[in-house]
Amino acid sequence: MKPRSIAVALFASFTLFSLSQPRLSLTAFRTRDGIRIEGALNNETLAGTASSFQDDKAAHNFVLDGNVDLTIDGVRLRADEVIIHKDSCVVEPSGNVRVTAIN
Repeated sequence: MKPRSIAVALFASFTLFSLSQPRLSLTAFRTRDGIRIEGALNNETLAGTASSFQDDKAAHNFVLDGNVDLTIDGVRLRADEVIIHKDSCVVEPSGNVRVTAIN
């Protein structure tokens, strides 16, 4: 039997991510029932309500507190508190958290 060489080729696939900065624009309006939030998170529509809103400039984040109900690009997020980090656009819910898809 004649020896044969078997060549093995390994292919790697790498996902390239955009180096652009995360984008967040947010406006909060006081209503008689609390706070209404409108804006965009990385070009996705963001809208919702909360009992209170705080712009924590020292920590570079927005804090939404009390019956937070947000919709971000077809996903409904309800939580006791939500922190939106301005630098990274990370949405961090806490407390009683519920996430549902909106059709």
